[in-house]
Amino acid sequence: MINQQPDCDLKALRMLCRRGIRELDILLQCYMNRYYQSASIEEIREFKLILQMDDHSLLSLILNPAKDKSMTSFLLCQKLQYCHSPDKLDIS
Repeated sequence: MINQQPDCDLKALRMLCRRGIRELDILLQCYMNRYYQSASIEEIREFKLILQMDDHSLLSLILNPAKDKSMTSFLLCQKLQYCHSPDKLDIS
């Protein structure tokens, strides 16, 4: 399913991706550029939820996704971990 978000929503999400930890900025912006437009509704919901987390908890979740019980969260964290790999990670 292709995500059709209004531009104002995308701008607001991009601002939420700007964090106090530079590594998070890079990973979250990369996710927005590579995966967000083709993300499922469930994945978008999960992405918006994790953006509400504090920086250290979010970084911990991305680095150790197995601690979380949600499969959507786990798959989202995998995409975030491998965002800068040359090939797009296909774990749909």
